[in-house]
Amino acid sequence: MAGQKEVVKAFEDNISSISMDDRHVLVGLTNGKVGAIYSNNKKEKFVTDVTDIPITAVLADTFDTAGKSLFYAGDQKGYLYVLGEKGDLIHSLKVREGPIFAIQDVEVKKVWVYSDKGRSVVQLEGNELKIKANKNSKFSMDLDATFHQSRDKGDFPLEEFDAKIPARIYGSPRIMLESVGEPISYINTFAYATDSERYRRELVEDSKAPTTLDIVGKGHSRLRSIEMNSPVKQVLNTYIKSKDVRKDALYVLTCDDKITRFKVSELLDDRIPDESLTKTLVYQDDNENADSEDIGDIETFTCRLGMVCFVMRDADEVFAVNDDV
Repeated sequence: MAGQKEVVKAFEDNISSISMDDRHVLVGLTNGKVGAIYSNNKKEKFVTDVTDIPITAVLADTFDTAGKSLFYAGDQKGYLYVLGEKGDLIHSLKVREGPIFAIQDVEVKKVWVYSDKGRSVVQLEGNELKIKANKNSKFSMDLDATFHQSRDKGDFPLEEFDAKIPARIYGSPRIMLESVGEPISYINTFAYATDSERYRRELVEDSKAPTTLDIVGKGHSRLRSIEMNSPVKQVLNTYIKSKDVRKDALYVLTCDDKITRFKVSELLDDRIPDESLTKTLVYQDDNENADSEDIGDIETFTCRLGMVCFVMRDADEVFAVNDDV
């Protein structure tokens, strides 16, 4: 049975992005503000006005220490903002062309910033953000869902990123799994995703998007293809390097507003048939008026320590579902 959602916090405007660390839930608002609450008692930490356009990606940095937290936000025009412990704006810099859909912390004061054209490597030096490198996406897909290991061959680009971070994207039809250690300690999961308007309009809304999640191993060798009965919108891996929050789980958000959990270790094991995989429905929207040709009402989601948080399209509330793995 799917879990019941509860309201964590309502903000002053619609929410467009979300992130979590061990202590905070961080959100970006469509009015250009960034807000943070404490995850244990839902009390507001700060709300900061950083711009006047939608915040399309946020990151609560997991490498910081208590009392010296860093928070990142990316907006619709490709600007990156970094905020301090109390929500004070430290610096901002234009790093991408177009909306930023995800921000990944890779080491202390260093992040990767993603858009549909690739990623930028950005470092905070002193109190200034500096671009260290720009890298174009290397993958693409055709309108018939054919995958290409070249950006130029397909009808729209696919960005490869580590699926341990939330991403505000329209589709993620393919993931690659790479195990670490023997026996396995954790499994890196890379998503191949798009926030292309063409994908949304011509495939999802025209009922032509693939409804399977293609799973490959190293070298893009095929492992399995799981039928989800609705296009895969976003994925999130919690079987990660950090032992404190590691759980053997891959969460899959589909366009019918269902969040389903699989075991990453089982997905990697090709000896286990698809019908024998552990599959748990964590949440489903009971809206009977939901449109099967729609992109879905869940805008984006994240998970940490058994708390699945998500935001709805055109809504100002953060919702949560408990999921004890």
